[in-house]
Amino acid sequence: MATPQRLPLAGLKVANFSWIVMGPLTARYLAMWGATVVRLESHHRPDMVRIMNPFKGGVPGVNNNLYFATVNCGALSLTVNLAKPSGKKIALRLAEWCDVMLNSFVPGSMDRLGLDYDQVRKRNPDIIYFSTSLLGDYGPLAKQAGWGYHSAALSGLHYVSGYAGGPPMPYPQAYTDFTAPRFAASAILAALLHRNKTGEGQRIDLSQSEIGCHGMGPAIMDYLANGQEPERQGNHVDFASPHQAYPCAGDDRWCVIVVRTDGEWQALARAMGSPAWAREARFATHQGRKANEDEMDRRIGEWTRRQEAGKVEAMLQQAGIAAGVVNKSSDVPQDAQLRARGFWRELRHDAIGPHLYKGPSFHMSAVADCQRPGPCLGAHNEHVLKDLLELSDDEIGEAFVEGGITTEAELPVQSASST
Repeated sequence: MATPQRLPLAGLKVANFSWIVMGPLTARYLAMWGATVVRLESHHRPDMVRIMNPFKGGVPGVNNNLYFATVNCGALSLTVNLAKPSGKKIALRLAEWCDVMLNSFVPGSMDRLGLDYDQVRKRNPDIIYFSTSLLGDYGPLAKQAGWGYHSAALSGLHYVSGYAGGPPMPYPQAYTDFTAPRFAASAILAALLHRNKTGEGQRIDLSQSEIGCHGMGPAIMDYLANGQEPERQGNHVDFASPHQAYPCAGDDRWCVIVVRTDGEWQALARAMGSPAWAREARFATHQGRKANEDEMDRRIGEWTRRQEAGKVEAMLQQAGIAAGVVNKSSDVPQDAQLRARGFWRELRHDAIGPHLYKGPSFHMSAVADCQRPGPCLGAHNEHVLKDLLELSDDEIGEAFVEGGITTEAELPVQSASST
């Protein structure tokens, strides 16, 4: 293995005007590989993630949120008030300084602030200007505001999620908030590669709902080709049976089992001790198992319920059957495979203290990644203003007096404790 060299994105300057998850998580990927990311924030309107659960020790506070610290790994926090002329001046200086600028507001918001692409590129012609919103920057519904939950609904993902005969059951997480950043980071890197070759900057417009449509590809193609609407199936799928999470011994313990061929079914029957019901002709073929799926699932569950989940997993994998323990969130940090690969990194946050953070999901032999904890609100004001933006003491003093630079004393008490 080659000795790790300079971080691949070292020297890249990123101004992050976005908030919540999608934009900050995109910026986190860039910071992980060496980019300098400045996160624009405000004490007057703190990021919603800062003031919602989970808090360390259950104690609310803008610097005590574990979620924010994770999503904003590696960022520097700069707090300004864009409603003040001096705050806007600082924001424009930040736009001049950066290579990449991100925002995640409803189309038109940055225009009203004088921070739209056309205005910014007059000051920084080769900037990579990235915008993300629910439906993109143009089209008849572009002004519609929304969240990751809405984009998953609009793209059809929520329609297919649920049990047969029941209503849609939306995902518990905002689906596109966690899938869209992968597309976003790739688009930004492609734009940077283009700029390196041509000297040209550009604007990137990402629709989160369009990202959601990628997850619906097979269902959409089936409808376009065959006129078939997908049906809600719970954990079942057309190509495998059984395909289910089965209860195991213990408190809320489960194991997923997937059988794709008749040979695998026979192996599963042997692992279960070849019970008489599993040898019945109606279960011998895929079509027969699908036709009798509810009874089959019940009987398999009667067997798994007497076994520990880990034992079921090991036994079936040895028999050549796809099986896996369903980990709880409390199990994942202790997972031996993740620990062996160094996925979890313990970092010391200034307010939270030592805490586990996720690393990248891949390793590169020639370069290392860079992991730093998320920032406290406004923790890097002096460094960003003086060292990066090179503002004079007089400029900083005037902005502080006018309120263009926000301070924690200005944060309303109720905002810090609301959820």
